[in-house]
Amino acid sequence: MRNALINGGMGINQRAFAGGSLAAGVYGFDRWKAGPNGASLTASGATITLSSGAIVQVIEADTAAYMAGKSATFSVEDPSATISVAMAFSATDTTAVSGTIAAGSGRRGVTLALPAGTGNLTVTVSVSASTTFKRLQLELGAVATGWDARPIALEFQLCKRYCFRIQRGSVFAPTAVRGIMIVEYDPMRISPSATATGAVTITDTSNDYTQSAAGIVVSYLSTTGGQIYFDGFSGLTAYRIYIAHGSKGGAVILDAEL
Repeated sequence: MRNALINGGMGINQRAFAGGSLAAGVYGFDRWKAGPNGASLTASGATITLSSGAIVQVIEADTAAYMAGKSATFSVEDPSATISVAMAFSATDTTAVSGTIAAGSGRRGVTLALPAGTGNLTVTVSVSASTTFKRLQLELGAVATGWDARPIALEFQLCKRYCFRIQRGSVFAPTAVRGIMIVEYDPMRISPSATATGAVTITDTSNDYTQSAAGIVVSYLSTTGGQIYFDGFSGLTAYRIYIAHGSKGGAVILDAEL
């Protein structure tokens, strides 16, 4: 895989980010978060629009290590205005190396000489005016090569190390008001945090039951699985198994981002 970035086309969107403003450090499309002053970001098909601010992807140290002390090229397709790019290793660099990509058609890039640093590699992409572009890529060498089009299933697997959306599964009701879900997933970077996107609905195939308010209680979560409680139901039959299905409302986002 030539492209060190994950989800460079921003086609994976487990958080169901609708596009628009992002506060500093908040993630939108998988693996991409807003810079220190926030960002306004949308994606439609292959076209990405960064209206203001900066977006950031942090590449894990083990992955970034092979680029330390070497030239690397960051590129996009069809930038409508100038794009600024900065990169720094978290453990050693006090300042970032940076450059710009000029507006134009086709794949256009900037080559930066990365220091022999260590730690995670932070890649920051910023604009001074609303700018459209496509397919972000970071690769070794001084040439911007063609888009490294990975299969969507592989791209999704890469994203799942950092974020995973749970929207269906079996839920056991120990009481009339609580559901318990045992979750298993592919190994994540660290034991994740968990948040609910909305009130969760479960069903026994005859009737639906929805939480009175969105919320979960984490019993425990490891890098590969755990147990989550859903409170705020009413009318459940104790010791019955129910089914949670995201199409009926609510999901759980597991976050192990950098």
